[in-house]
Amino acid sequence: CIGWGKSPVFIKASNPNTTGSNRSFFGRVFDISYDGATLVVGAPFEDGFAMPDPNNTCVDFALNKECIRDSGAVYVYSCDKDPANPQGPCISWTQTPQYFKAPLVLDGHNYGNAVALGQNANSFTMAVGVPFDNADISNGATQTCNTTGPTCIPFAGNVYVYTCVLNGKNQCSVGGWSQIPTYVIASNPGNGDEFGFQIAMSRDGTTMAIASPNEDGGLGAGSDNICEPSNSGSLSFCTVDSGAIYLYQCNKNQAGLCDNWNVVPAYLKATNPGFIERIGDILSGFAISAEGSMVVVGSYGENGA
Repeated sequence: CIGWGKSPVFIKASNPNTTGSNRSFFGRVFDISYDGATLVVGAPFEDGFAMPDPNNTCVDFALNKECIRDSGAVYVYSCDKDPANPQGPCISWTQTPQYFKAPLVLDGHNYGNAVALGQNANSFTMAVGVPFDNADISNGATQTCNTTGPTCIPFAGNVYVYTCVLNGKNQCSVGGWSQIPTYVIASNPGNGDEFGFQIAMSRDGTTMAIASPNEDGGLGAGSDNICEPSNSGSLSFCTVDSGAIYLYQCNKNQAGLCDNWNVVPAYLKATNPGFIERIGDILSGFAISAEGSMVVVGSYGENGA
């Protein structure tokens, strides 16, 4: 880098929440493609309807009771360069025609609490965390559930993964991002686990690490299936809200796009999991190496000597 631009580009949401406590937290999380030409921004407290919201009707929740408060949104921007200097820096950013909302938009579920973006020669892969969604564990589920019952686990969290074929300018082709995202839940979803609180993705978008800071399991993979709040205090191997990290690898279809994800057999726990240590919480660092072979996770609540 010869030198940083003296006038940074200022980016605002196309429908900013600006009133009182109803701010959308646009920019709380973001990620950028490795070529620096595509930017993904989360706004987990955005109040809009299902996409799109062209009339900007939910900038003030108090004036429109039909808005879906704190449902969250994600915005994607493409870099605009000077035609006379195509290899030069971005001089502005253009938002894609629509912002992203969850397939099932629900009050307080914070879609966009985490975002991650991967890029290879053919496509983008974008993951969006919704840590306060319910997890639908029924066969063939494609989105969160809004019911009660044995197949709907409250606030377990989930992640939606979108793909987009690139054009010759390393931007989304006509048709844009996939309309039906891949639905990813934990291999052992638990009540209140907040799976999707943070996400890290390898550079090429084929390996994904997902944090679940309220996961209650001990050192044995799958132990969280019985480590729920009702009995976790009575089971010696349970560690309430110790947190866990899950690794997923992409299965590509014939077009080279990720159309489903396989969880690595064992989830990751701290070597000494402790009560309310919440590894992978947003207050802790979380990163994956470019090739996806190493994950580094912070634990701000760790109490060891």
